Amino acid sequence: MKMRSQRGAARISAIWMIVVVVLFFAALGYAYIANEDKVKAESERGTAVAAADAMEVERDAAREDLLTITKPLGFYDRVTLGKTSDAAQAAEGLAQLRATFPDLGEDIEDFERAIPVLVSSYSTQLSKISTLDQRITDLEAEVNTAKAATTDVASTKDVEIEKVQQALADALNTSRDEKAALETTVQERTDSRNQVDGELRTERGVTDTLRRETELAAQASQTRFANLTKQLEFMKEREKPDGAILSVSKQLGLSWINRGSGDRITRGMRFLVTSGNPAAPREKGEIEVVNVKAAMSEVRVTMLRDQFDPIVAGDLISNPLYDPEAKRNAVLVGRFSGIYNEAELKVLLADIGITVQDKVDLDTTYLIVGSELYVDADGEPVEEAIQPSETAAYKDAAQIGANVVSINDIQHFFRK
Repeated sequence: MKMRSQRGAARISAIWMIVVVVLFFAALGYAYIANEDKVKAESERGTAVAAADAMEVERDAAREDLLTITKPLGFYDRVTLGKTSDAAQAAEGLAQLRATFPDLGEDIEDFERAIPVLVSSYSTQLSKISTLDQRITDLEAEVNTAKAATTDVASTKDVEIEKVQQALADALNTSRDEKAALETTVQERTDSRNQVDGELRTERGVTDTLRRETELAAQASQTRFANLTKQLEFMKEREKPDGAILSVSKQLGLSWINRGSGDRITRGMRFLVTSGNPAAPREKGEIEVVNVKAAMSEVRVTMLRDQFDPIVAGDLISNPLYDPEAKRNAVLVGRFSGIYNEAELKVLLADIGITVQDKVDLDTTYLIVGSELYVDADGEPVEEAIQPSETAAYKDAAQIGANVVSINDIQHFFRK
């Protein structure tokens, strides 16, 4: 029993020895591997350090290059050392150059291309300045020459001034003598004018007396003429009517007359309507032309004297200036304004067959009277307005018996 126990113990010791040896060699293997990794890591570290050193050298070289460019370019902080140019400030500076120098176009994007253009522009400006400087020098020479000439002229001027002053003194003495003579003449003329004024006032008094007597006699004559006219009115032949009412439409409120464009009818003309009985005519109202056809015209009633005596077919119409057939002449006297000025009045009269004359003669049919005049026959302004009845044309028309028609009648019977 004891012998087996010893062999077992020897076997255990041998196993432990083998284990120890195996562990030893394993440790040696791990140590070798770890050493290889260390050597590799140290090699890689050396390579990295060398690369970092190379990059640092390159960075320093690039920084030196930037500093070398910064110094001539500018746009850097001169207080802090090592600062490089600011790209934004450089771009802003280039934009300011473009705004200042028109020769720099938008296609010039850097200072390298801008500098030749600036040098050329500067050289051009220097040339212009040089030309201007030369011009200034020439002008200064001309000014000096002119000053010298002015000095000579001033000397001559002083001599001439002395002569003129002497002549002026002589003229003043002569004018004083002439003034005294003129004052004497003026006084004599004034006395004479006062005497004439007195005589004129006397004559005016006589003239005013004669004029008043003449006016009174004229008024008396006019009164007598009016009375005679009224007494003989029954003997006058009644004026022939200018047309008649063709038909009347009560439903439409319209009427038609037997005169049209062929009878010189124009739109806006007005007619007085009388009853169709020529033995006992009576005024029934007024009508106005609203539409013109060739042989008839449409009219509307503008005034009815008696609603129980309406306008009917067969009633007669008349207008103081209208005549469908006769050729008539008229003369204008006075001032025309308002609805019809003189030019428009002449057109209206021509449309209804009336020729406007320059002066009254035996062929004058109408004298058309406007407002008062403020200028005389020569077109000169007058202090007091001239009434048309005071004109020679009015008096001539009265002598030949021409019909006198006021502008108010025309404005009433001829609407625009």
